[in-house]
Amino acid sequence: MGRTLTGRSLSFDERKQISLLSGMESVREIARRLGRSPSTIPRELRRNADEV
Repeated sequence: MGRTLTGRSLSFDERKQISLLSGMESVREIARRLGRSPSTIPRELRRNADEV
């Protein structure tokens, strides 16, 4: 029925941190803090840009 999350999915807390840090830190710094690839950060920001 439901999807099983793998280590590839962002958690709610990670999404929140990306949103909060996006105006203050570089993409690479946010990725380093979260232990994620730098390409993940702009992709997440694009996905949620129209939700504001």
